[in-house]
Amino acid sequence: MCLTFRRVTADLPLKCDETKPACLRCTKSGRICLETSVVEQPGFSINIENAYASGKVKRPRGPRSSLTLLRPHFDLEARAVTYFFQHHVHSLTDIPNVAQGLCGCIATWKASGRESAMVDLALSSTSLAVFSRVQQHSQAAIEASSKYCRLLRMVQERIAHFRPSTADERDNVDACLLTMFLMGRYEATMHNHSALSSDNSTPLLQKWFHHDGALTILKVWVESPSPHVATSIMKLGRRGLIRSSLRRNIPLPGWMLDGGHFGEHGLELEYDRILVRAVNLHQASVILRQRDDVTTSMVLELTGEARELDNALRDWASGLPQVWAYQRHTLAEPGPWPRRYFYSSTVYSFATPGCASVWSQYFATRMLINSTRLRILDLSRRDLCLGSSYGQQQ
Repeated sequence: MCLTFRRVTADLPLKCDETKPACLRCTKSGRICLETSVVEQPGFSINIENAYASGKVKRPRGPRSSLTLLRPHFDLEARAVTYFFQHHVHSLTDIPNVAQGLCGCIATWKASGRESAMVDLALSSTSLAVFSRVQQHSQAAIEASSKYCRLLRMVQERIAHFRPSTADERDNVDACLLTMFLMGRYEATMHNHSALSSDNSTPLLQKWFHHDGALTILKVWVESPSPHVATSIMKLGRRGLIRSSLRRNIPLPGWMLDGGHFGEHGLELEYDRILVRAVNLHQASVILRQRDDVTTSMVLELTGEARELDNALRDWASGLPQVWAYQRHTLAEPGPWPRRYFYSSTVYSFATPGCASVWSQYFATRMLINSTRLRILDLSRRDLCLGSSYGQQQ
């Protein structure tokens, strides 16, 4: 049973779609989803305002002694999941495919109507983790840690027995990938959290377990003899793995380099090829900085690759639809807004949040390419063979 509560009033019950732990209809409309058992508790009273709103009955003045204030004990997990979906999993319809991420994965899974105890447990633990950090709720952190430990055991067992040779197992690839991406969100949220557990029984969190697990699942799927038709979750999952490989400074495996095998096409595929090269360039620069025999030719080769990538990315941006374009503004001083809300007097505006997400991704990628280029140039700052070229490029 789904109800909306406003102080001491309530809407009529809505039909529940039975999604656990929180009804999808309630999640979308910002309602609190309650089990029927909660509503049937003694003392649970709702005052229906429909008669007063229609004008058929005159609303009485003063307090209504017959009304019992609604103070049920809401389940902590349901509260956390509702909060997570309302405030952290906005899947906007105007976001171009090139900028889709975890929110898109969750929205795709929910829309499919598929069920998985593993995904449900991942959503619960992640929701509780986010809720605990934002609301400073220690009990939510404890429950999140407990559920995550259960999830780790479940995922480890699933990976050990994963065989994509049957239709049933191939259908589980999306569930496994989505679970591991949510695990990554959990670990990013709970990292260095001081209130993980009230005892010492919680094992040390494996920070990159989700990355290695998702790589394993995706690789087995790629190498299976069955026909490969990548789902949107597989495509979005590969994007996440590329980014986490960048953060870990590890090279991308050869089977993951071609985005076309994972459903990328058009503008998405063009950007994907640039990003893959940028990640490989970053990895090469890390290796170069660890060497003692760096030569001018090595530096020039990598800086040339960085310059080519930067030009390719700008060419890619010039081909974006005109409706995605941004407007550049210069704030006047003193201006209508306090200066502390802006990094500078230059401000960019976008037609929609989706357009903003594309350009944010573009600027972030250019920053990655050029910061890598600067680090490479820094290796030869005392190399006289570069001459004026070093200063010009820097």
